[in-house]
Formats: sequence, structure tokens, C-alpha cells
Amino acid sequence: MFVDIKRTQWADRTLRRRLGLGEDDDHPQLEDLWDLAHERNSNRLFESIVELQGFWVKLGQYLSSRADVVPPQYIRVLSTLQDGVPSKPFADVMATLREEFSEEELALFASIDPESLSTASLAQVHR
Repeated sequence: MFVDIKRTQWADRTLRRRLGLGEDDDHPQLEDLWDLAHERNSNRLFESIVELQGFWVKLGQYLSSRADVVPPQYIRVLSTLQDGVPSKPFADVMATLREEFSEEELALFASIDPESLSTASLAQVHR
């Protein structure tokens, strides 16, 4: 993302010179340039957050509510984290349960549905 932003800044400066624009001037071509960069990078950020999960999902959810801080492309893409966090594989859930509970405690569960009912930034719910 950093390299892409730097490349876009260089393209912005080049385009401004070619169009004879000043540093603070707006132009549709400049808007398109930045819109595409924000679209690419918001998707990259989303993919990284989903992969890292946990705290990072919380951070993505927070950023998705900050229209005063991030461009609209990020708001649109990251807002899917508000109610669309992918669930972890059931094998990971069972590994965590085995770490946290003794065999006697695990035996108290009649069953655990491998399909999650709901997923949040820091947990998921199973029947």
C-alpha cells in the first residue's frame, strides 16, 4: 500500500505539471487517479485485516466509521466488517477449546455445531 501511494503521488505530480496545475488545483483526471488508488488500497487493507483477524478487524470496524479520517472507498469496503466477518475454520475453534478446557470439561458439551451462528471481530458463536 505504501508503495502504491508513493507511486500515485508521483503520478499526481507528473499529471499536474502536464496539465499546468498548481499544488492545490483540482482536476477530474486527478480525482480519477486517486479514486483508483484508494479503491486498490482499501481492498488490500480489507484482505489483510480479514487474514490477520482479531484486533485488526476491530481497527477496520473503527476506521469504517470515520468518514472524517479516511476516503469514502475505505468506508465502503471496511464497513462490510461491521456485520460480515468471515468465521474461522472449525478445526481452529476446536484447537482453542482443547487449549482452554480439560478433557473432563470438554466432555460436558453434548455437541458443538461446526457451523458458526455468528462471527464478530474477537469471537464466534456455535450452537
